[in-house]
Amino acid sequence: MTKRILSMLVLLVAVATGAVAQSTYKVSVKEGTEDASSWTITPAEATTTGVAAGTEVKATYAGTKKVKSVKAVKKAPAAPAGKTVDLSTLNTDYVAQNGDVLTSTLGGNYKITIADGATVTLDGATINGENSEEYKWAGITCEGDAVIILKDGTSNTVKGFYENYPGIYVPVGKTLTIQGTTGSLNASSNFYGAGIGAGYNGLHCGNIEIQGGIIAATGGNGAAGIGGNCVTRCGTIIISGGEVTATGRSGGAGIGSGYGGASVCAGITISGGTVHATSIGSGAYFGSGAGIGSGTYGKCGDITINGGTVEATGGIHGAGIGSGQYGKCGDITITSSVTSVTATKGVDCDNSIGAGIEGTCGTITIGGTVTGNITTSPYTYEP
Repeated sequence: MTKRILSMLVLLVAVATGAVAQSTYKVSVKEGTEDASSWTITPAEATTTGVAAGTEVKATYAGTKKVKSVKAVKKAPAAPAGKTVDLSTLNTDYVAQNGDVLTSTLGGNYKITIADGATVTLDGATINGENSEEYKWAGITCEGDAVIILKDGTSNTVKGFYENYPGIYVPVGKTLTIQGTTGSLNASSNFYGAGIGAGYNGLHCGNIEIQGGIIAATGGNGAAGIGGNCVTRCGTIIISGGEVTATGRSGGAGIGSGYGGASVCAGITISGGTVHATSIGSGAYFGSGAGIGSGTYGKCGDITINGGTVEATGGIHGAGIGSGQYGKCGDITITSSVTSVTATKGVDCDNSIGAGIEGTCGTITIGGTVTGNITTSPYTYEP
């Protein structure tokens, strides 16, 4: 009887003690491996407490199937929950776990990832990614839902690595939440990525929620400061607190979508905090995104501002709040519960709130009244 071929066995090798020292390693069979119970790893401590570097580890199969191949894969090390991780001492990629505190300056071109569902604190962390095709990742990559806390009184900097990648990335269908009070974050890309959000040409992102902290997010060419990128989508953007300064560049909105018809932001809600959003020019597209809304040719869902203090300035041909040149946005609603909203149209644009040049917008409602496009610039609503 011919034995059925067993699919490749993958052994996962991970640091067992100490996120940085890497003196002890644990070995496990990859989850989902067929007939995994028939494998024995020796010495036994390799699967429990770990073994020292250089120790020979054997994987023996006692089943009835034919083994096709065996390989070992090194996992990025993870510190125990709640541990402080000094980025300057890392010498490989790192996956931050729930409760981790990241501090100091990353000393090499390593990928920093936040595990799905984890809450991680930045305590004076600096990640200045190098723009090289060898390092195709964001400054911080969230594997799934993630919360980043900015420790009070600290300054944190996160820049993406290869130019197509954002400063901080969260995948489609997941939510990144940023919290803080007096802690600050400066997020940017090396050329094309959003400050916080999507990357270039297909690197779509999920939802972004800012609840607090002092945040400056700067997009690269064709990218929003917070949101989408050139021909890439982002989920919903919610700002409920903090002091947020977002700058889009070369067709990207300050907050919203980037350049191009395939760049779509699902929607924007601002319910608190202080927000400064601007689209500026640099390069071929001349900064024609909206301050808040869509980029050049881009699309944005409904924009709701029902709290906080907001200032939005469009790029050339872009509205302060609404659409960029040739862009589209949904309904714009500004309620009487805001502190104040000021919108300034870009050079040669007709509207401070509403459609950019050759762009479109849905219904515009301010303080309960349907107004249509607002041409006064700057225009301030202060109920």
